[in-house]
Amino acid sequence: MRTSLAALLLILPLASAGLYVWLGNPAALNPATSQQAATQNMEKMVEALAARLEKNPDDLQGWAMLARSYKALRRLDEAEKAFARLGEALHRDPDLLASYADLLAARANSLEGRPRQLVEQALKLDPEHSMALSLAGTAAYQRQDFAQAVHYWQRLVKTLPPDSDEAKGVAAVVERLSREHKLGGPAKASAEKAAGGALRGRVELGNPAIQATPTDTVFILARPAGGGGMPLAAKRITVADLPYEFTLDDSLAMLSGSKLSQADKVVVEARLSRSGNVKPQSGDWIGKSAPVRPDASGVKIRIDQPVR
Repeated sequence: MRTSLAALLLILPLASAGLYVWLGNPAALNPATSQQAATQNMEKMVEALAARLEKNPDDLQGWAMLARSYKALRRLDEAEKAFARLGEALHRDPDLLASYADLLAARANSLEGRPRQLVEQALKLDPEHSMALSLAGTAAYQRQDFAQAVHYWQRLVKTLPPDSDEAKGVAAVVERLSREHKLGGPAKASAEKAAGGALRGRVELGNPAIQATPTDTVFILARPAGGGGMPLAAKRITVADLPYEFTLDDSLAMLSGSKLSQADKVVVEARLSRSGNVKPQSGDWIGKSAPVRPDASGVKIRIDQPVR
């Protein structure tokens, strides 16, 4: 997942402008400056900003600017370290969440896992955030949920200038996908229902006796209330992701004919598995919710009971 040339041509001038102002040199902004010269100037300013932040490490705005600048220059290792310096401030800013998700997706060549979680957080803060909608649609496309991809990209078009090339390009993709996959009115309604009726909550470790490594697996499963059987939706993360704000919907169904949205009540289960085996084993730790609706939000699960 490489950033497109068009995106780079947009990001570099904007990042450069921000750095000029940040470093107190707005007079250096010259519309006649070539792209190559702008990039060279940006490299110098990035180094100056990095040096300044070493002396003032609590400057969160500076770290945000540095993270975006490193990302624009494709210095991804340094960008990720700069994002990490933002701490909790990262999770209060949809722009930063979307930018960080894009960075992690570029490194992993996938939006699944942590990048998708960050995109979901960004959309909770700003449901019409253009970059987050673009990434959410891309994530859905990657997992071949074309109805959901169309749903997100239709919302994206509404956030773009109506006559812009970007709006026309996204609209063309939406039209092609809808035609190729026969996504008429019912498919669109289903996608909107899945997006609006998702099951959301938080999973965290709740017992100090738990001994786990950051790479240990955590399964988040939604099962029909009152019975076992195959989960209606499932997600796999790691201990390093905890505490984790989860979203379960029909796109995460285990079987195509069994949908979360069609259940009356479900129980959400979170299980820490050192072996990574989806089948519970002795030594695992588990936590469960009370029965909830499949579109509930604010569900809290504490992993605090041993599996024997």
